[in-house]
Amino acid sequence: MRVTFGGARGGGGGGHPAGGGVGQHGGMAGHRVRIALRWSDTDAYGHVNNVQFLRLLEEARVRALHDWARDGTGSLVGGGLLVADARIEYVSPLLFRPDPVPIDIWVTDVRAASFRFCYEILDDGRPAGDGAPGIPPGDGRATSDTAPPGDGRVAPDALCARAETTMVLFDLGAGRPRRMNGAERSGLHRRIGDPVAFKRS
Repeated sequence: MRVTFGGARGGGGGGHPAGGGVGQHGGMAGHRVRIALRWSDTDAYGHVNNVQFLRLLEEARVRALHDWARDGTGSLVGGGLLVADARIEYVSPLLFRPDPVPIDIWVTDVRAASFRFCYEILDDGRPAGDGAPGIPPGDGRATSDTAPPGDGRVAPDALCARAETTMVLFDLGAGRPRRMNGAERSGLHRRIGDPVAFKRS
């Protein structure tokens, strides 16, 4: 697993429209799921621990595959599907919140027996001007994306992390990778977007 730390928002797969819509990733909208945080996910700093981000990715891809079950992609959930590689780049802290966090998820690099999931973990509940990207908490400056603390507005989706995982289809009975069938391939191709634009290679 490769772990890197990125800078401010930008270049993460196409971005999100002002107001917090689902992001565009290569001309298609990323599928958005919402995953609940646990109080135990936080560390001594009050942030969601970096290791717990990987749990959020796991839950997001399982939820997405169940959502896609009707188009044939869902059969991947019932069979063997292994993580061969994971890469995550942390962009900004994610604080605990009672409401589920949005995660955009899409697909790239569909091959005979593997494909990649791409993710953006977002924070759509951050008060504008109080910890929004580029504005220190309590700063009070207002820009097009921020407002003075305490005015009730919420900043557009803040990117907390971008990630990708390489998934390998696996025949559990035979103990080896397997080729995907036509329905699985077709379903995945309907979810294809741009690769994750990591800040560091």
